[in-house]
Amino acid sequence: MLSTSHLILVAFVALLVFGGKRLSGIMREFALGLRYFKRGANDFSRKRNHFRRNR
Repeated sequence: MLSTSHLILVAFVALLVFGGKRLSGIMREFALGLRYFKRGANDFSRKRNHFRRNR
């Protein structure tokens, strides 16, 4: 498990490697992908529950 100091170090290195503007774009795309993943997982769960109730 990563501690807070590890996460700060990783964020600092990422900022140095990618730069602020590019890193914000990467994080925006990551958040969008996570949102789509959650939406798909919720849809799957909803359909599975609907199928189980209507059997």
